[in-house]
Amino acid sequence: MHFRNTRALALATMGVTMLAGYDSCGDDLLQDPGFDMWCGEQLCGWEVEKGEVEKVATWHESDYGASLVGEDVVLGQLADITQSDASCIYFTLLAQADEGATLTLEMDFMDDGSAEYSHEIPAENWENIGYHVTPPEYYSGVRFRIRKSGEPRAVIAQLRAQAEGSDECTADPLPMSDRPDGAQCGDGPDCEGGACVEVQVLASWEDPWYVATCGECESWYSCSDGQVCGVEFGEQDYPYQGCGEPARHVLGEACAFDEECATGVCCEGQCCECCEGGAACDDGAVCNRRPAYEGDAAIGIMPFMCSAAAGLRASGEHCLGDSDCASGTCEAEQQLKLCDAGGRRCEQTSDCPWADWLASCVTLGADDGVCQ
Repeated sequence: MHFRNTRALALATMGVTMLAGYDSCGDDLLQDPGFDMWCGEQLCGWEVEKGEVEKVATWHESDYGASLVGEDVVLGQLADITQSDASCIYFTLLAQADEGATLTLEMDFMDDGSAEYSHEIPAENWENIGYHVTPPEYYSGVRFRIRKSGEPRAVIAQLRAQAEGSDECTADPLPMSDRPDGAQCGDGPDCEGGACVEVQVLASWEDPWYVATCGECESWYSCSDGQVCGVEFGEQDYPYQGCGEPARHVLGEACAFDEECATGVCCEGQCCECCEGGAACDDGAVCNRRPAYEGDAAIGIMPFMCSAAAGLRASGEHCLGDSDCASGTCEAEQQLKLCDAGGRRCEQTSDCPWADWLASCVTLGADDGVCQ
């Protein structure tokens, strides 16, 4: 499709910057942006959420588009993207609407039924319109919608959304509240649970890694009904702080507070028996990280223990491996496996966030092991 830009239009609502005659080369976020793919009488890449759509000629008799038929018509498409995929979105639009018909572009971030962005599409004489939108600082999935209101004819020939570098967007990010647990945040009002807390992300490298995420609680005492605050994992990539039973996390699991650990010690974001410069060992035992259970388990993901792997532990004491126990036997129902970037429990590397470039699923040892 080739067309000519005939005017520049300033759009100053909802953080939009107008650019006319712009030639973008960003990644496409939508399937069938030119409404060219038809499965019989229906669009293949778009969902008709309300009303009817017909295939018609647009600015040229051989270029087809979608006529939105009726007084209230909605086309939608869900893009499975996050803020990492698109921190700036560039739109190019080509449409025509008769007097009395209005076309509106909407974006529903998180696809929760509430549109964070809504703006009328200029639709006169097939003029090419281009502009940038700065999406929220955090989102996971966005549903793009074209909404038509009014009975007169309205046809759309192109809606193209492309991801561009953040420096191309000059407006403030769109606001978005009610973020789920584990979503990145800037302040408590951003979050559905009411708390935005900086949480250490357990990782196998030396330098600590922190990220502010939405959660349920801010400190160990901010939970009710005998529960305590601690590190949890949900659908999002990052951990968050949530309420749960005391001592619910075993040796080696991610944590934020002593009270959530069965060992009673949380050290450097992990349930441990001791902590260098903090909780000490009894009887002069040495506090050190336990040697890696397997060669591919980086030492930085292993917990601090008292005289780890020294064969000194009596029956009934915590252990991660047989070499911890005087009996030579550390018994558990299963192995404890964690993502070495993130700290999430896993069974295989594909269970881990960032598995394609950063993380792997490693075995720490016995899951809630006890010396025999």
